[in-house]
Amino acid sequence: MNQSCSHCGESFMPEPGFYYGAMYLSYAFYVGVILIAVPIGLKWLDFDITQLITWLIPLFIILTPIFFRMARRAWITIFVPYTGRKESKTSV
Repeated sequence: MNQSCSHCGESFMPEPGFYYGAMYLSYAFYVGVILIAVPIGLKWLDFDITQLITWLIPLFIILTPIFFRMARRAWITIFVPYTGRKESKTSV
């Protein structure tokens, strides 16, 4: 991820260890996918559990970088308020 926001200049690393809680959000995203995929796979698609796990493991590998960034973005959104664009001071 970038070191700071290109729009407002906010640092994306406010303090060491800031994003530890984002791991729990990432875990919640995976649980959400499982809660949606298991009933659909078992009931509607008529997969057995082995087929379902065979499909879920590659899906989770593909979704890992996406969930990583989503969790960090959500975590910083929860704890760092948006203050708007910082005006650059230019001398004329």
